[in-house]
Amino acid sequence: MNDDVSHSDLEVDAEILGKLYQDLGEVKETFDGIEDHTDATAGLWCDGSVRDAMDEFSSNMDHNRKELSDKIKEVRDKVKSTVETWGQAEDDLASQFDKGVAAEARQL
Repeated sequence: MNDDVSHSDLEVDAEILGKLYQDLGEVKETFDGIEDHTDATAGLWCDGSVRDAMDEFSSNMDHNRKELSDKIKEVRDKVKSTVETWGQAEDDLASQFDKGVAAEARQL
């Protein structure tokens, strides 16, 4: 057996994941608001063919925007679940450790 093998602990930075959760919320909110900006620019297109092309693009994008928005929400929900699950696992492990230390102390 190789004694030079090192073991590493799994580290999860809950602060970074919490920030990611927050940032994804802001991205989703901004992304969902793009439609408002598209509608606001409709009057800028003087040429009818340009206006029609922009309307077609916007209409096609509505469906894709909804799908992408849903995917952003899914990722955000998974990040939240990871933070909550990891926090609970840490709490459970700390509790088990404390119980084990207490049991050993009683045996001394």
